[in-house]
Amino acid sequence: MANFKIALLLIALAAGMASAVPTEIYGYVTDQTHDLPGIQGANVTVECDNQSSTTTSDHKGFYYRMLDCGEQGTITATAQKGSQTGSNSDAPAVSNGFGYAEIGIELSGTEVEVPEYPSAAVPALLSLLSFGLARLRNR
Repeated sequence: MANFKIALLLIALAAGMASAVPTEIYGYVTDQTHDLPGIQGANVTVECDNQSSTTTSDHKGFYYRMLDCGEQGTITATAQKGSQTGSNSDAPAVSNGFGYAEIGIELSGTEVEVPEYPSAAVPALLSLLSFGLARLRNR
């Protein structure tokens, strides 16, 4: 009788646990406009069930990782590039013992850009320089 109770207890515990399945986690890292191609070179970390994996988004802003995730768990994807960060979460869709989650990540924050001088400014600067040189020669 004691073995029967232990067996029932083990079955109840096993039924309460979500089993981990191989899960593809993928998506695009974009800015607030969500235009593709996305943001290249963002550091992406995906996490589920106390596991994590890191990658870098490709030239189209795409990332891909594979982890063993619980069927009812939550997957979190976080990205960072420079001062811009973003995060998003979703539960995996599971079919035939295999899971997948498409998680898009939107980066926000301030990106400091170095201003470029317009090409029209170069002739204007040369003109000012030549005018200054001509004034120096006339003295």
